[in-house]
Amino acid sequence: MIEPGEPVAIFARASTSGATAPLLRSFWMGGFEGADHVNGAGIPLDMARSSGHLQRLDRDYAAAASLGLRSLRESVGWRLSEPAPGRFDLARVRRIAAAARRAEVQIVWSLMHYGTPPDLDLFDDRLIDRFAAFAAAVATEVQEADPGAVPIYNPINEIGFLSWAATETASFSSRPGASSRANVASASAAPPRAPPAPRTPTRASPCARSCPTRSPRSW
Repeated sequence: MIEPGEPVAIFARASTSGATAPLLRSFWMGGFEGADHVNGAGIPLDMARSSGHLQRLDRDYAAAASLGLRSLRESVGWRLSEPAPGRFDLARVRRIAAAARRAEVQIVWSLMHYGTPPDLDLFDDRLIDRFAAFAAAVATEVQEADPGAVPIYNPINEIGFLSWAATETASFSSRPGASSRANVASASAAPPRAPPAPRTPTRASPCARSCPTRSPRSW
């Protein structure tokens, strides 16, 4: 039987025993809400900003680290980051990376957290190539912001739930009944267009691949 706290101790011993370093910096992982889609009422969301998290990155990361949470999920926000086709504003990535470096925490980057650029939706066939180009731009920015880090990416947040909600409800689309699963699955698996030459290994989080079915949320 594993006693309370023992997984953390095992993780720490593995990190210092000469064995292959673990992918994540802590056994327990934290995260911050970052949805950026336009909700069913037509309201564009920016949950990281409206929650106040963006205004207190240093404080939030310090609080997480004090609890032993040194691997944290953050959302880039595709809708927020590509205001026009092929034009990327990734200042938020640089800001998060700098704060994480100061706090000595690791970021797991979610590239798409429900939102798509204004000229795309989940049923658009252009989504795949556009997402691949966006992923390459983010990877370049992350590498330049913190060259020594080993980045971990969750390409599409809750891909199973997103596909179901867009297909069966009006939560993410005005076209319920059509199928978006092929598009989001292909986008998640598509190689980034013109990726940067990697200086360090890059990992993709398996958390992007599945999500249990649940009831649609009002947002």
